[in-house]
Amino acid sequence: MENNENPIGKMKIDLIFTIDEINEILHSLAHLPFHQAASLIKKIQEQAIPQAEKHEEAFKNAVNAELEQS
Repeated sequence: MENNENPIGKMKIDLIFTIDEINEILHSLAHLPFHQAASLIKKIQEQAIPQAEKHEEAFKNAVNAELEQS
């Protein structure tokens, strides 16, 4: 039995994008047929939402600290 899977294809990597860049990627994926894009869109959302929430909370804390010092 021949295995045609590329082992490098299973390797995980970390990429860094801005929210605007992620939105552009999601917009581009939205033009693909649902069966091709759905799992990738879900995976992006699952990873991006917690990160965005964490950064939003840090931003709020920084603003509040700045306001308290004024």
